[in-house]
Amino acid sequence: MLRRGRALRVIIDKSYPYLLIAPAMVFLIAALFYPLIASLNVSFYSYSPMKIEFIGLENYRRIFSDPTFWDSLWVTSIFAAIVVVGELLLGLLLASILNRELRAGNLLRSLIMLPLVLTPVAVGLMFRFMYNPDYGIFNYFLSVVGLPPLLWAADTQTALLSVALVDIWQITPYPTILFLAGLKTIPREQYEAAEIDGASRFSKFVHVTLPWLTPMIVLFLIIRTSDAFQIFDLVFTITGGGPGNASRSLSMYAFITGWSGLEFGYASAVSYVIVAICMGFAVAYVRVFTRKVEV
Repeated sequence: MLRRGRALRVIIDKSYPYLLIAPAMVFLIAALFYPLIASLNVSFYSYSPMKIEFIGLENYRRIFSDPTFWDSLWVTSIFAAIVVVGELLLGLLLASILNRELRAGNLLRSLIMLPLVLTPVAVGLMFRFMYNPDYGIFNYFLSVVGLPPLLWAADTQTALLSVALVDIWQITPYPTILFLAGLKTIPREQYEAAEIDGASRFSKFVHVTLPWLTPMIVLFLIIRTSDAFQIFDLVFTITGGGPGNASRSLSMYAFITGWSGLEFGYASAVSYVIVAICMGFAVAYVRVFTRKVEV
């Protein structure tokens, strides 16, 4: 009996931490995985208020012949390329500046994080007023320097770029802090050895800084590419996907298809294609950068 009591005590002690987190895990699974499974199931149906019919992969086949989908994919790809490259380069630049011994370094780090803590909807509404062709502050500054006003988010040529600039302004603090943390981990001896070998500043950046920052860069590329391909809030608040279809992202297209067209099954299929694209980019980033590190 004593041995059984001790064994039971050991089992209880080992399982006690798992019992404590079990309610939270059940809630997490219910809140996260159930909607995913339910929406995946919907994508195999012709799902509308008027009719619910199982159609298998028909929604996914329809995507390949849908010109509006491919147009939205092209718009989203351009947007993702602009914001990911822009935020990567600006993040590296700002991190390099903040890595120096500055008098107000802590204050600058705090200030640079401010855009990141703002909600995207609030930022979108704020820039929507700033982009206004009639009373927006950007056209006011253009008039001060003698330049003609622009339509900004109301022009098919500049609408997508206008949204991308807002995203870059808000999200750049994230790679900045991420890369700054990576720069702090680089041993000083690495740069001293490169200086002894006569390496230039650019050579030190390429052969010392970048290899050390590779894990952070891969993490940033995976997260930001996925976020960029799912962009919705800024597009919705600044342009609404317009003018015309100039800034309609894939997520915006799925939203319009589901809630305006009432084609919930097709909208779910589009959403899962977005998920597949993001997963493809994540795998590609890891393989490319892992191969470079091995070489």
